[in-house]
Amino acid sequence: MRPPITAINGLYDWSCNMTVELVDGPRSGRPVTDKVDDILKKEEQDRRISSYGIAEELGIDHKTVLDHLKNLGLTQAH
Repeated sequence: MRPPITAINGLYDWSCNMTVELVDGPRSGRPVTDKVDDILKKEEQDRRISSYGIAEELGIDHKTVLDHLKNLGLTQAH
């Protein structure tokens, strides 16, 4: 049995008047800026250190290091 059309129209009107806030809440874990600062510090200490070396020393994912280095403009062009 199908619901009456008035119920469907009422549901549609109700859903159109809803406001949804799509803002992320705070997340757990260390702030991103701490990682960026640590990566920069390692890179300044040894300009020849590899991204793998930075990731291993800081205990973070290699992809995270690459992303931060790229955002900082510190990656080599091939």
